[in-house]
Amino acid sequence: FSGENKHYLKKIVPQNNDKVNQITISQAIGNNKNIVLKIDIEGDEYKVLNEIDKNFNKINLVVIEFHNLQKNLKKIKSFIKKTKLKNIHININNYGKLDKKGIPSVIEMTLINPQKFKIENKKTKRNYPIKGLDYKNHKRGNDIKVVFDKK
Repeated sequence: FSGENKHYLKKIVPQNNDKVNQITISQAIGNNKNIVLKIDIEGDEYKVLNEIDKNFNKINLVVIEFHNLQKNLKKIKSFIKKTKLKNIHININNYGKLDKKGIPSVIEMTLINPQKFKIENKKTKRNYPIKGLDYKNHKRGNDIKVVFDKK
């Protein structure tokens, strides 16, 4: 990243409490448009999901890492169901493990703003991870294949 890109060394919070090292997503984005938002905040991502939706018109793309899926699966499903952003990619972080039901502890998703980009809805069967696109987070660990529930 170079040029006009901004990086914040502040804690992203759902509401600003006027603390020096805290900022909301809305404050970070400000009046900027065409935002690519990368969220990897080790479990606090669930606290800022509403802020993402508030800024939908300014956001082009969101790359988000969801932690503790077993505990937060309902929150993720609810967010995906109500957000206008569309999921275009998913990968399992292989540092985490699968539980007895096969649910991973950490996934990475890429969501795109369909008002800014044309999305072709091809009905092709895709196997994840995608060779040449997805890479293991833990190089010595095994890749974890994404399996979709048929429901």
